[in-house]
Amino acid sequence: MGARRIQRNRPLLRRWDDAIRTPAKFTRPENRLPRFATGQQVVVNNLNPTGRTRLPQYGKGRSGIVRRRHGFFVFPDAMAHGKGPQPQHLYSV
Repeated sequence: MGARRIQRNRPLLRRWDDAIRTPAKFTRPENRLPRFATGQQVVVNNLNPTGRTRLPQYGKGRSGIVRRRHGFFVFPDAMAHGKGPQPQHLYSV
């Protein structure tokens, strides 16, 4: 029944399709130097803020090596808590 209702609402389907194909831009111009370099040993902070965070529990307090720096991006946790973009460097460890 729900599928039939959506099939009849073509303008809504087009808006969904546009939203999926054109994601918002989350990169920002870099306004500060990266804190870590590729190949550097790092330890993930063991932070426990109130609410939800994108840092998985299994990663907290663990050490690793920075494998790649991806650029400067909006910080999703700050956005989710209404604190604005607060862009940060994004790394693969």
